[in-house]
Amino acid sequence: MVFDFKRLLTGLYIVFTIFFTYYFNLDLPLIILLIFLSLYETYISKILLKKNLIFFFITILISFLILKLNNLIILYLIFFIFLFLSIFNKNSNIFFTSTLIILFCFLFYLNILDRNIFYLLFIFSFINDTSAFIAGRIIKGPKILAKISPNKTWSGTIISTFITYLILIYFKFDLIYSIFLSISFFVGDIYFSKIKRLNNIKDFSNLLGSHGGILDRLDSILIPSALFLFYFNFV
Repeated sequence: MVFDFKRLLTGLYIVFTIFFTYYFNLDLPLIILLIFLSLYETYISKILLKKNLIFFFITILISFLILKLNNLIILYLIFFIFLFLSIFNKNSNIFFTSTLIILFCFLFYLNILDRNIFYLLFIFSFINDTSAFIAGRIIKGPKILAKISPNKTWSGTIISTFITYLILIYFKFDLIYSIFLSISFFVGDIYFSKIKRLNNIKDFSNLLGSHGGILDRLDSILIPSALFLFYFNFV
């Protein structure tokens, strides 16, 4: 296993940024920055096209109106419809960018609801990704979904999911629901990998060097944020 010093340095920089924004209460600037850079990535990777902008802005307007009305059930319903269409519809990119906006709405709402869990979500994701990467490299073995995510192995996925599950139990989440939460990190990763495969791109951008782009780091955060939000509101 070749040691990648630049990758490690970038990872430490990301962690430092998260702790910095937490300590100085820069939650809103952080979310705005993440949204801006993510949308920039979808534009330069040609996922978000000019012809889709009207539909895209309508989604933004509707999403924030629903949040203003505090009706999460409707937002979840729209989310699952767009999620399905972004995977199976031939115009998948239109629905992916709309799905992305709703996911950021969930992340924003989670921050308002529980600021500590919002930041812990980044730590959970970092641990999940790192443990999957290390276990996969050391143990290796068969790929789990080679056509969608070529580097993901069964060994790395099982070990990282189990570690995440133990961490969630430590933070006193429900035993059964922790299973769904820990699996959601993997699901988020696979979903964003599927979108990249549909667009024939390896990474959303190279803004973070060997880590890829912002969305490549957020892939295992955004869908779990929806489940955490559901947990706090309905479980």
